[in-house]
Amino acid sequence: MRRHGRVIAFTAATVLFAATFAIRLAAGDPDHTLGLTYALPVAIVAVAFGRNAGLLAAAVGVALWISQRLVLDADLMFVEVLSRALTYGLMGGLVGHFMERGARAQRQLEDAEGGYRALLERVPAIVYTADYGPQGHWSYVSPKIEPILGYTVDEWVGNPDAWFERMHPDDREQAMAAEERSRATGEPLDSEYRMIARDGTILWFRDQATVVHDRHGRAAMLQGVMLDITSRKRAEDELELRYAVQKGLAEAASLDEGLHGVLRTVAARFGWKLGAFWVVDEREQELKLSDLWHAEDIEGDVFERASRALRLRRDEGLPGRAWGQAEPIWIEDVRAEPSIVRKEAVVACGLRTAVACPVVSGNHVRGVVEFFTDEARSVDPEALWILPPVCALLADFVSTRAAIEEHRRRFQAVLDNAPAVVFAKDLAGRYLFVNRRLEKVVGIPAEQIEGKTNHELFPADVADELAKHDRAVLEAGHQAEFEEELPHEDGVHTYLTVKFPLRDALGNVNAVCGISTDVTELKRVQRELDERAELERSTRAKTEFLSRVSHELRTPLNAILGFGQVLEVDALTDRQRNSVAQIMKGGRHLLELVNDLLEISRIESGELRVSLAPVDVAQAVHDIVLLVEPLAGERSVSISQHAEETPPIALADEQRLKQVLLNLVSNAIKYNREGGRVDIAVEPVADSRIVVRVTDTGAGIAPEDIERLFSPFERLGAEQTAVEGTGLGLALSRLMVEAMNGSLEASSVHGVGSTFTIELPAAPVPEEQAAGNQAFVQAGR
Repeated sequence: MRRHGRVIAFTAATVLFAATFAIRLAAGDPDHTLGLTYALPVAIVAVAFGRNAGLLAAAVGVALWISQRLVLDADLMFVEVLSRALTYGLMGGLVGHFMERGARAQRQLEDAEGGYRALLERVPAIVYTADYGPQGHWSYVSPKIEPILGYTVDEWVGNPDAWFERMHPDDREQAMAAEERSRATGEPLDSEYRMIARDGTILWFRDQATVVHDRHGRAAMLQGVMLDITSRKRAEDELELRYAVQKGLAEAASLDEGLHGVLRTVAARFGWKLGAFWVVDEREQELKLSDLWHAEDIEGDVFERASRALRLRRDEGLPGRAWGQAEPIWIEDVRAEPSIVRKEAVVACGLRTAVACPVVSGNHVRGVVEFFTDEARSVDPEALWILPPVCALLADFVSTRAAIEEHRRRFQAVLDNAPAVVFAKDLAGRYLFVNRRLEKVVGIPAEQIEGKTNHELFPADVADELAKHDRAVLEAGHQAEFEEELPHEDGVHTYLTVKFPLRDALGNVNAVCGISTDVTELKRVQRELDERAELERSTRAKTEFLSRVSHELRTPLNAILGFGQVLEVDALTDRQRNSVAQIMKGGRHLLELVNDLLEISRIESGELRVSLAPVDVAQAVHDIVLLVEPLAGERSVSISQHAEETPPIALADEQRLKQVLLNLVSNAIKYNREGGRVDIAVEPVADSRIVVRVTDTGAGIAPEDIERLFSPFERLGAEQTAVEGTGLGLALSRLMVEAMNGSLEASSVHGVGSTFTIELPAAPVPEEQAAGNQAFVQAGR
């Protein structure tokens, strides 16, 4: 371009020189002043070619002028020639010099501008110069705009609204406010906003520009740089979201709470209306819904019911596809997607766009998260960028929490099946964890106990006592053992509690733990053992005393009875004989009493020996009846016997059995009414036992007095009557029956009569005898 300009200038100067020479020669102009017209070509040459060319043009001009003067025969004067040469020379030299300087500066400026432009074109940002306002004129924009936003320089510069139209609608207001603030204050512009690229991608930019002022000092335009910060913003958003997710997961008390919090947090970040987490069932190899969150303006219950009824295989439905492909899937319109298996629920909830992302731990897919929104959205690269690392956090949480939950379930199962109450309380006395044993104490589920204090669960006095023990352990800093009483439905139970402090990683006490064992039954047994031991000591002392007294009494009694018998054979008066009879009667009664006492003492001390053998009980009853018939006749009491056809054989000591039967039948006669009746029944019962029932028709015994019958020396007021007795017969009879592995019980109806029942083990019958008895019975029939 510069070369073409110089050719034109040289041609113009040559033509002017020739024309000027020809015109002046033809006109014969003698005026020296008009000869200055050669200065125009000189100036053209100087301007176009510089100082040297200007001087050469000046010399040519002077030579043409001299030639003109010579052709016209004009006078040439030295001074005139010198002045003309100086005029042309100064013009050509000076003009050429300054033009060379200007051209050199221009070339330097152009070179600098070229280098600056080349530098700007290499900057990975959009450099611009533009007026203020949404329709400001863009005087310059660097070519980097095309690879970044997809628009050419001409498209951008030629459209004054390009910047405002292609900005994200949500950011226009704050971007314009930043420009107005820069214009008003003259301070540099620093703003962040989003731009929509030609392909629909949303990019973040940081716009930093300096203010260019006009000659009046007013802010006229901006020169700045639009730096693509999309990667940084994505990283910031990812870090912010990861932090929020990590914080929520760390604070979650359970797996379900953590999942719910993640769904809510991620959905809020991207404006989604519904989120769900599907867990992979490793055994069944299928997906099932684990948790679901939805916004309040969405009918999420419909969607949840439809989802919980599903079991999705790999590549089935949106979650199944994300599981099978192990990568995020974006669906712009789920209503038009044939693979959506919950289409009715989707339509009912008004959902449109969906995204699903696998939750991957290592190379293992542990679940799938899916999100829905109620508006149509094209693929969001930012969401697809951020979701995988968030899901990786979720995968680690699910894996870790699942392992913790499994260990906790095992630990809780051990605690719940422990035969003791196990608990832990914080420093404020709130229960941190308990096992199921405490449920039986307070009567509410363990989950409701956690977080409560003793004063919320127990009466004030019990709670104060428990709190005192807790403080003692916390202050002492070591294990201690306490006896604590807790109320139960069936009364107060005693617990032996071992409490110990729980320390954190720094060794500071932050809780108190306890293991409480219910020792109520143990203490009751201990009391019974103590009472039994005391009773046994008393019994031994009593037995020893009775035995010694009995032996001491038997010697003088024998002497008394002996001398009485001697007196009976002597010749006595009626009065003396009556006195001797009273002595003998009293002596025999006392001897009977001593013998009974001695018998009881021998039984209680274990010295009584019984010889167990098969005894025909019916025959033993018959023998006793024969003995007491005289006594029964005196009181007009009838006696009846009943026995099975098969002889009832008991395993007993025959002598002791007859002694017991004699005592019972004698009592039934003595305490009966005049003209009464005594029934004696012998029969076998279940479990190979033989029962003997002695029933009388006497006055009967009050129910509250039944057990007192078998106490030594207890006659229930009979001692005030004429009926003789010692009060030891029934006590001795029961001890004898029990020594034969049997039992003796009494029942009575007051005013009707009493029944005394002996139960003894049946003797084993040899097979040949049993066969003979059966044949005898059949023959008798």
